[in-house]
Amino acid sequence: MRSCEWCEYKGTEWLLYQSLHWSVYLADRQDYVGRCILVLNRHCGSLSELDGSEWMELKTMIDRLEYIYKEVLGAELCNCLLYTSPSPRDRQKSRMPSSA
Repeated sequence: MRSCEWCEYKGTEWLLYQSLHWSVYLADRQDYVGRCILVLNRHCGSLSELDGSEWMELKTMIDRLEYIYKEVLGAELCNCLLYTSPSPRDRQKSRMPSSA
């Protein structure tokens, strides 16, 4: 198996929170204030490979982040982008931008 950029994304200096299944990192590029990256704590090649507890915890993490964005930062809208590695269009190239 080739190296997975998501599994190697362990920039502990930017780690904000870690749960049983997910880690939340502050994105290195703050295109907007509070931009975060959620990384599954195990290798997963496709979202269809997530089990029920991982999906439930992902929803909880997104709910918490949205609450923080709205209550602390005054956000009116929250977006969530989901990336996997490798890209389904290009098996040689990861879908991981410098920040998601």
